[in-house]
Amino acid sequence: MWQTMQSFIEEKNAVFGVSVTHVESGEHFSARGDDPFQQASVFKVPILLSLLKKVDRGEIDLLARVTLTQEDEVYGSGILKELSPGLAPTFKDLAVLMIIVSDNLATDKILKIIGLETVQKDLKDWGLRARRWT
Repeated sequence: MWQTMQSFIEEKNAVFGVSVTHVESGEHFSARGDDPFQQASVFKVPILLSLLKKVDRGEIDLLARVTLTQEDEVYGSGILKELSPGLAPTFKDLAVLMIIVSDNLATDKILKIIGLETVQKDLKDWGLRARRWT
């Protein structure tokens, strides 16, 4: 499988950075995995995982509703910023919007509730660390 990934990368006229570890076997593949790249919305994935961890622990109910207020409005992608304040989507709705349409308001609302410190701790607990900050 790793050779297939390497071949794919070499065939493209693009710059790739990828680092993958097979959790069960511990096998690892990296191509420019230590090079810094702009995150874009990739940071939303660990937020989702931290949210789901809280769901698994019974700390958050995915069907619980979260009221969005005028103060929650943010600049950027998504549809929630276009809707009227007072809307009360579920955590599941927010998570779906965060991942599928990259909704920034949904992301910020989830992050505000679960806490940046929680996500950072979870990343560290999962063995992920910044090798270089730019």
